[in-house]
Amino acid sequence: MKGIVPLVIGIILLAGFVKCQWGVPHPLLNLRVFKYKQFNLPLIINMLLMVTMYGNSVIIPILVQNVFHQSAFVSGLTLTPGAILTTFISPLSGHFYDKYDFRKMVIIGLSIDIVGSLLLSSTGSGSSIMFVVVGQTIRQLGLVLVLIPIQTHAWSMLPAHAIPDGVAVYNTMRQVAASFGTALLVAIISLTANSHINFHMNSQLVGIKISYTLSSLMLVICIILAWRLEKNRTLD
Repeated sequence: MKGIVPLVIGIILLAGFVKCQWGVPHPLLNLRVFKYKQFNLPLIINMLLMVTMYGNSVIIPILVQNVFHQSAFVSGLTLTPGAILTTFISPLSGHFYDKYDFRKMVIIGLSIDIVGSLLLSSTGSGSSIMFVVVGQTIRQLGLVLVLIPIQTHAWSMLPAHAIPDGVAVYNTMRQVAASFGTALLVAIISLTANSHINFHMNSQLVGIKISYTLSSLMLVICIILAWRLEKNRTLD
């Protein structure tokens, strides 16, 4: 209940900001870019990915340190293979956007991400750290195949004069989604840990499993939206 008042205030302020920006000739964020459907679709996909990605960056340390009782150093090492993979694959993903069918590449990347999320959702108290490393690395591979191409596609669907506004809106919304995702998934873990239900396993682990299951559902929504993406550029 304590969070209701700030939430309501935030919604009111957001509504006021949108109304203000829509009515001025030179807005801080030009929300008129939302009239381009093929900009909106990749934006929504990216926001959902931000929820799962940034939430995951918090969940992994909780899993490794609080459930498996390993050190912060081991927690960092768990994320290292995925980070290294991102370093080498990221430069290639933009090249793949020009060379291969964009929509199929996004769907393949999202499908890989789902596999990794489902693996992590099946983590048990007897699972090894290596199991978590594999699941996290698979997730990272899927993400890196999607993030840069989906961003490039969003901006390419705007007329040239609207691209700077589209970049500003896109980056703002992804940061909002990242903040929301972290709060949402951590809240699920916290609520589960503070419940009085006997789960017959670590209550934080139950919350983590629920969080990864929710992430998988978000990725399924992303795939459904990805089928509606078009390759043709929007004209003025």
